Amino acid sequence: MKTNYTPQKQFLILLFIVLISNISFSQCWKSVASGLEHTLAIKMDGTLWAWGRNDSGQLGIDSLLDSNIPVQVGTSNNWKIVSGGVDHSAGVQTDGTLWTWGGNFFGQLGNGSFSSGLSLSPVQVGNETSWNTVDCGYYFNVALKGSFSKSLWSWGVNDFNQLGNGNLININTPQQIGTSLNWLSISAGAYHSVALEIVTGGNRLMGWGFNNYGQLGDGSFATRSVPTQCGIELNWQTVVTGYFHSLAKKTNGTLWAWGINGDGQIGNGSNAFNVPTPTQVGTDANWQGVLGAGYNYSMAKRSDGTLWSWGRNTFGGAGLGAVIFSYLPLQVGTSTTWGINISGSQSFGLALRQDGSLSSWGLNDKGQLGNGTNMNTNMPNGIVCPTTLSTNDEMRINTTVSIYPNPTTDLLNIQTPVNSIVSKIKIIDVLGKIVLEINEVSNSINVQSLTNGIYIIQVTIDNRSYQQKFIKN
Repeated sequence: MKTNYTPQKQFLILLFIVLISNISFSQCWKSVASGLEHTLAIKMDGTLWAWGRNDSGQLGIDSLLDSNIPVQVGTSNNWKIVSGGVDHSAGVQTDGTLWTWGGNFFGQLGNGSFSSGLSLSPVQVGNETSWNTVDCGYYFNVALKGSFSKSLWSWGVNDFNQLGNGNLININTPQQIGTSLNWLSISAGAYHSVALEIVTGGNRLMGWGFNNYGQLGDGSFATRSVPTQCGIELNWQTVVTGYFHSLAKKTNGTLWAWGINGDGQIGNGSNAFNVPTPTQVGTDANWQGVLGAGYNYSMAKRSDGTLWSWGRNTFGGAGLGAVIFSYLPLQVGTSTTWGINISGSQSFGLALRQDGSLSSWGLNDKGQLGNGTNMNTNMPNGIVCPTTLSTNDEMRINTTVSIYPNPTTDLLNIQTPVNSIVSKIKIIDVLGKIVLEINEVSNSINVQSLTNGIYIIQVTIDNRSYQQKFIKN
């Protein structure tokens, strides 16, 4: 069935979606991280969820199907931190174990092999229980081990010295970089890494790997094969990498950036030259250290809870609405409730609010925004909080299962593949609560009794569940 809407009605529907997206999404998220075209997020209950591109199993959901809504990764509820690369992902659980999944051609899974085979679900790396954090770059990883005295480790592709071990040999198991036990934090870009190391007098900034755009910040454009200090200052507090640039906050609240600047991602008011040394972003000293950097844009949060972005707004990835370029920070919307975690990727961004709600914006061709559609959006929109699955409740997106009309006021029809039988239907609200359930054969459902809003319909066919998002008017 094809439904035709007038331009006026299309506008009202779009306005309704935007309003609902910004006010009615539940508060269940703890942290979020983006890969190239996929997203990983941890709920407050410790479960891990993923959505977006999945052609190499980077979602970890035991399939190769893309998903445009959050899908639970396994059943573990003790995830501490996760990170996404191009075709793989990695995470650390609260017991200190390290896990990887996805592609492994360059040894990025750290399992001792170089294989074209894929890992479709998380697999533990070794048997160590002292991993602290991990971050994924393009086909490589950097990680810290230890609770107090932290050592630095890396593995995966090493064609640009991104492993920081002094050679160009790919490595398929974690290998320690140097002997220092004083590492504070790390961040991996496309082909480079930056880190903070605790030394007498404060924290120094270190970088290694590809440096053609000055993204290491050491004043040169020379690739570094081992960690190299950036300047002499020791008052660095937080650091994060974009693809070919880096951002850092100092203890005095000022914000600094360096590296590629062709799209204004350094935030210095120009895009004339690449910048090989840290350059202050404006004159403000009220940045909070919540930083994010994508392919050609940067993001940061101020102490008043506002979110700011600058650079190129391709597909709306910078969250700046209709603005195409900004060479200085511009506020994203008007909210003052942004939280402790933001993440930037190739052309999309994500951010948590203080209440635990999660918003996304930008390119959405692979469903990486997690909002139930594949439509791009240039401003933050909320992501429904999903329900935790039981071990036998497999959730998938399948484009052959469709619903109409959407939006609907009363009857919602379900179109399924030929000869398939719908055996169970669940309607889930934005708080993750099941508000309607039908345990019988049906290809339509009356939703007239539901209050207006956004819902997820979960349809069970042949013991497998599929989900779609719909709006009840």
